[in-house]
Amino acid sequence: MTLPDDGTIKRYGLISGWGNFPLLIAQALKKEGHKVFCVGVSGHANSKLLSEICDDYREIGLGRFAKAARFFRKHHVTQATMAGKIFKQSLLRPGIIWRHIPDLYTFSIFFSLFLRQKKDLKDDTLLLTAVRAFEKKGVKLIPATDLAPNLLIPHKTLTDRILSDSVYDDVRTAWPITRLIGKLDFGQAVMVSNHRILAIEGIDGTDETIARGAASEKRSAFTVVKIAKPNQDMRFDVPAVGIRTLEKMAASGADVLVVEANRTLCVDPLDQFIAKANALNIAVGAVTAEDLGIQELGNVPACFFSFRPLTKVLPNKRQIKDLNVG
Repeated sequence: MTLPDDGTIKRYGLISGWGNFPLLIAQALKKEGHKVFCVGVSGHANSKLLSEICDDYREIGLGRFAKAARFFRKHHVTQATMAGKIFKQSLLRPGIIWRHIPDLYTFSIFFSLFLRQKKDLKDDTLLLTAVRAFEKKGVKLIPATDLAPNLLIPHKTLTDRILSDSVYDDVRTAWPITRLIGKLDFGQAVMVSNHRILAIEGIDGTDETIARGAASEKRSAFTVVKIAKPNQDMRFDVPAVGIRTLEKMAASGADVLVVEANRTLCVDPLDQFIAKANALNIAVGAVTAEDLGIQELGNVPACFFSFRPLTKVLPNKRQIKDLNVG
């Protein structure tokens, strides 16, 4: 068994999904001299590069929480962070349970959600359940942004192209809607043009939402607005953009990206991200609600529905629960 280090060297766990973000976190921690022990989610994590960077690496199915916790305990890790994307669409595909067979501990933790249906299956509900599952095993999950705060996009216009007055007007239209869908926990991005909402992010993710925006706005460019949830838990699901976002925008005709300052991650080195945006002539700005003169949302009342039968086929309990989004 590995023995703990003395002195200022710390031991961190990393739970890696897809993308560059986990690599940047691992590199930042290693640069500070810390030890990094990584669990990569099967089918998502970059196993080759992470195994080269981290002190030890183990690829584990998404449903093997007990195995992941044992790996961390073996290395005397008491603090870990989650980084990287988990493709939600893939979790809904047939046969997923066989590709990520849950262990008994994971099954017991998530049983009430998936089988007994006592709670909803929103992102925050699932992720908070995962957080508590690790904490019960003695591993506290902390925000990745606490370990590498330089990955948050600073408050400024990043590109040579600046945001025009008309763009600010569009962002004022989209901002409250984007915040609302974040509060309802089903998206973080909205496509907007000339005060018209073109597309709202759902389970398909930001990239596909950009494509839907392009399909709605065939004659002119449009703006992508991506911001945090009202009470964003910085341990997970922090809004993120990167070079792939810019490439998707360029392919779809979007020419402006506006994100929330200091609450949005850049999953690629920021200088490379800015250079790519300039090369594609995309304006990128990081703003706040104060910049826009917007008063943030207060409490949003729950939505209640009553049903009047119009057909012989009626919604079941799960469908009624899905409609009650409040």
